[in-house]
Amino acid sequence: MERHTRGNVHKTRLLSVALVFLPFLLVACGASSDSPTAPKTCNALTCDSRVEARFGEPIATGAYTVEVCLDELCETAAVTTDDPNRVPLPSGHELTLTATAMMLYIEEGSPLESAPNTTVETTLHHLTVSLSTDDQQTTKLTSSVEFNYEILQPNGPGCAPVCSFAAVRLPEFDHH
Repeated sequence: MERHTRGNVHKTRLLSVALVFLPFLLVACGASSDSPTAPKTCNALTCDSRVEARFGEPIATGAYTVEVCLDELCETAAVTTDDPNRVPLPSGHELTLTATAMMLYIEEGSPLESAPNTTVETTLHHLTVSLSTDDQQTTKLTSSVEFNYEILQPNGPGCAPVCSFAAVRLPEFDHH
């Protein structure tokens, strides 16, 4: 009888060890992450949908009237270079300007964002940027570019947020 009890103790220990390591084996083999019924763990990282337009040549620092057209939506705002605050636009989008780039932050849910459930953006978008100064002689600089968004999912597939991002280089400005 003692031998039978020792055998049960040995089986119980093996079973305990197997149960302890089973979750690690499942994760290592991908069973946990690929299972449609497994709960999804998402981080709390955030992102902004935006278009970053780098200038081919730096502009002078100062105050500008910026007209930005993204697809069919054109908006105008008074912006000062290197102001860290985003300038709100009537559509809800926001704008910042430096001597080397303009950032257009797209309002969440805007039709200017890409479709939220895609991983590859195939729609071709058109961006035109015009900068004007109000000094002794008005200078107007204009440049255009076409682009596709890159889809960002900072917390991984299936986790919010999903953001549209494009980094473009504007060709040299046309001087008017």
